[in-house]
Amino acid sequence: VLWDKQHKIIVNNESAQILRIFNSAFNKIGSNPGLDLYPEHLRQKIEEINQFVANELTGHIVACLYGTQTQEEHDAKEIKVFETLDHLEELLSKSRYLCGNQLTESDVKLFVVLIRFDEASTIICKLNKKRILDYPNLQDYLRDLYQT
Repeated sequence: VLWDKQHKIIVNNESAQILRIFNSAFNKIGSNPGLDLYPEHLRQKIEEINQFVANELTGHIVACLYGTQTQEEHDAKEIKVFETLDHLEELLSKSRYLCGNQLTESDVKLFVVLIRFDEASTIICKLNKKRILDYPNLQDYLRDLYQT
């Protein structure tokens, strides 16, 4: 939630929009004003990756937690989750970040999903075929983002 202390109101509660606001809103006082997580030349690719991660990973994880009614439905969603992780593992075998060599908002969004996967998704959603630890490129990527 983005809160306005002066007016005592919520300005925004959508994390994707807040990420875009914070991308440049504090450049004048920030320690790294040149960092642009949504650069013009990568916007189309960022949007495609964001959509892919939202639909094929996050959406299926959430469906396993809340939306599936039968074991067969859960199993189908689980297959999609791990196919997506396999795809991301392959993508990150070729580049440091999702959009090449530049950190973008897509990386920040994926970080949030991956950082809690082994502890939350494997246990709560019963998505335990593999852990992020079992994906060398995803594990290195997650460690790199954590340290950035």
